[in-house]
Amino acid sequence: MGRKRTKDKHLPPRVYKRGPSWYFVHADGRWINLGHSLPQAMLEYARIMDDRHAATTGDLIDAYTREHLPMLKLTTQRDYAPMLASLRKSFGHMPPESITPRDIYQYRSHFRGPRGNRHVAVLSGVLSLGVQKGLIDRNPCHEVKRLKEHPRDRYVTDAEFQAVRNVAGRPLQSAMDLALLTGLRRGDLISLPLSAIQEDGLDVGTSKTGRRLIILWTPRLRAAVSAAQDYNPGKIRAMRVLVNTHGRPWTGGGFDAAWQRLQRKCIDKKVLKEKFQFRDIRSKATEHAPDATELLGHTSPAVTNRHYLRHPKRVAPSAGILEKSDFIGNSGEGGDA
Repeated sequence: MGRKRTKDKHLPPRVYKRGPSWYFVHADGRWINLGHSLPQAMLEYARIMDDRHAATTGDLIDAYTREHLPMLKLTTQRDYAPMLASLRKSFGHMPPESITPRDIYQYRSHFRGPRGNRHVAVLSGVLSLGVQKGLIDRNPCHEVKRLKEHPRDRYVTDAEFQAVRNVAGRPLQSAMDLALLTGLRRGDLISLPLSAIQEDGLDVGTSKTGRRLIILWTPRLRAAVSAAQDYNPGKIRAMRVLVNTHGRPWTGGGFDAAWQRLQRKCIDKKVLKEKFQFRDIRSKATEHAPDATELLGHTSPAVTNRHYLRHPKRVAPSAGILEKSDFIGNSGEGGDA
């Protein structure tokens, strides 16, 4: 909240006299000259305020889509598109200054778990743009408390991984093997070009963090890459390390659908009691990695520890106070029956 005026209290909010002119102070700090006479200044102020209130949240969403969205990664743009459509449906007709925290809480209540937080985050980006443009003075999303999110904790055992791999066809087997050995995200893995195969190892760029990694060769990684590279079900094979059953590049949707079919098949065959997501293999990759943070391309071990280290930690037992012989058929007089 700004300081109360000590002079010129007759002037509207954000209007100040400096020298011979009157100015409107934009929310981003710019001083806009309204003119050299008070009547002229008030007419210009009225025009600015009309422009501010004429804009709807739908207009802001258009501006956000046009100006900000192209700056984000393609995967993020695809994630944001349905959320922006949903926000437009609920808030598009409203002036942005009329949106209250209560409206946002009500909107979020229609989503389960962290999805609601994602929608609020996107709306916050839209309304922050409105603040930058001087259409609104504050972002009501900043007053909305985010729902607490718990890191995913599904741990895939060795037996589960092997059971699913045994049921999978060759394309998904190769995807599982490479995910386990490299820790790459699904999107980075299915888009990995054959040119990534270098003398030192796999040269990969991580889409989320932008870090470039050389995953050094081991006998297992060489064998997994060779098996994936040798798979050629069609006459023409795409120039990717992993291809689908037609020899074409996997799409994200196609891969996810194939993975879900595999999971259902494993449940039907009773080789798996509980489904797991392909991204859970990324967590399992940390189980035997010499440096899990480096393998996953994180800059901070805290991110790795919080979201990916799910396997049980093996610890040594206490030395105790009894001798080994005390545990062998010697419960003592008056011992528990």
